[in-house]
Amino acid sequence: MSNSIFKKIEELMVAEDYEKAREYLIEAIRKDPHNPEAHYLFGDVFCKLGDFENSIKELETANSLLPQNPQIIHLLGWASFMNKDINRGRKLMEAALSVMPDDIHLLCDLAVLEMNDANIKALEYSEKAMKINPHDPMVKEVFMVTNKFHQAREKDFWSLLLKME
Repeated sequence: MSNSIFKKIEELMVAEDYEKAREYLIEAIRKDPHNPEAHYLFGDVFCKLGDFENSIKELETANSLLPQNPQIIHLLGWASFMNKDINRGRKLMEAALSVMPDDIHLLCDLAVLEMNDANIKALEYSEKAMKINPHDPMVKEVFMVTNKFHQAREKDFWSLLLKME
């Protein structure tokens, strides 16, 4: 499989032309069904299209072809979380984090997962990402949202506590 095909696929993904990227990936996998990069990218395309079940299938194939790759595990964790399997998503993303502890995208994804589960870890992950790259727009947005969410939860907690008195 030539690198020019994967470069074209990545360009299509950056341009958010996921349907065209999907067509290229179907052909790439038909030509080389044992290429983990093709399955990873196909999983990413399915994820972008909101088809998390197919994303998980492709990412599991990529993981079986290239075991323990932290980027595959990260995306598999995100797809699992988005497919409403929060515990599996957390486990996979935390495994990826143990290998890539300073990956801001992974930290932000974990912050979103933990915020969804109303966990204080959301704030910790977003703060760590902010320390690593305070100028990244995604990091700033996740940091702001997790802080507002945390403040709202604390306010609700204290209001509930005062009502109980």
